[in-house]
Amino acid sequence: MDRIKASAEHQETEEIREKAKIAVMIIIEKFSQSDIFQKEECQLILESYVEDLKSGMLFKIKKFLLPALIAMSKHLDQQTFVDKVYSEFIDFKNDDVWGVRKVCIENTSELIKYIDHTDIEKLRECFMFFKKSLSDPNRWVKN
Repeated sequence: MDRIKASAEHQETEEIREKAKIAVMIIIEKFSQSDIFQKEECQLILESYVEDLKSGMLFKIKKFLLPALIAMSKHLDQQTFVDKVYSEFIDFKNDDVWGVRKVCIENTSELIKYIDHTDIEKLRECFMFFKKSLSDPNRWVKN
């Protein structure tokens, strides 16, 4: 994980750092889904590493970050989910890059599973995003 930090003593090229971040996010996603990572590990990742993963965030990073965060959601309390995962989804769903919006629409159904069923506003917001995506100017988002 130290190699993904911009201040790492191992000064990797930006390309290598980006590939390392993607690999880390894939591992986080798979380990969270498989319950290898539990609440403690997910909290540690959110508190200590997500900001490093997000630094200099380009489309390639965003493409893998949201699925990793959503996978961790089953191990988070509702407030942490809202603060760390749902808020990132809200930022991503309005992104100018169509590929980021596509990642959001592809993961909306999984995200909704973790929203408190009494939180009508957040559920409505997801539904409105889904509805809006049907008329997105980019065909890859609306299909």
